[in-house]
Amino acid sequence: MNNYHIPIRVSTFDRTEQVLLKAFKYISLPLKYLQYFSLYLIKKDNSGDIIILRKLLDFESPYMSHKIMRDANKIVIRKSYWDINYDFELMTDPVALNLLYAQTAMEIGKGWIIANERTQKLKYYGFTQFMPCYCDYPKAQTKVLIAIGDQELNMRIIGPGQLVKEGNFKVTRMRCWRITATHNKEKMAANSGSNGSSGLELSFEYLMPKDKLQWINISS
Repeated sequence: MNNYHIPIRVSTFDRTEQVLLKAFKYISLPLKYLQYFSLYLIKKDNSGDIIILRKLLDFESPYMSHKIMRDANKIVIRKSYWDINYDFELMTDPVALNLLYAQTAMEIGKGWIIANERTQKLKYYGFTQFMPCYCDYPKAQTKVLIAIGDQELNMRIIGPGQLVKEGNFKVTRMRCWRITATHNKEKMAANSGSNGSSGLELSFEYLMPKDKLQWINISS
């Protein structure tokens, strides 16, 4: 994530894990840490901000996926876990520590991690940040910023005057959840200004105060 170039030779048949393995060998990172990192497709938008498109799955060819997805600018190495306790193991290795540092520095610079000057407890550290979404909580068509990590789903609501209201949904209070594809082109185009391509909807049943179960829906 710090624009360090890793030149490796791959074929169209090399799977994601094989390509990641070659990258590990090039940067001299022990293979025992392979499970903690993954390859991701990223791009830069018109304003220069980095957008993480998606994680590359093990069965696919990174070379082919990068060529097919015209929006993708680069393939990068990022950590692939949400439990920040794994950081302590990775910080014992200088190469793994450098990867963690590069990712954290980039996320602070982009405002994905909110950091105070004199604190080591960084808010949203280890969280995965998503593009702006729409939620039906606390009311329909609420525009929210979603971050997931540390056993919770964090939701920030941007109100009038850029006033931010924040709420957390603990994983332990989610009874069940599902992810479905959405194809309402008019609704999506009105919400996001997109060209009407399909999106995703995350729904989960949450245990509210007074032991009340409520479904909450978040749409991309």
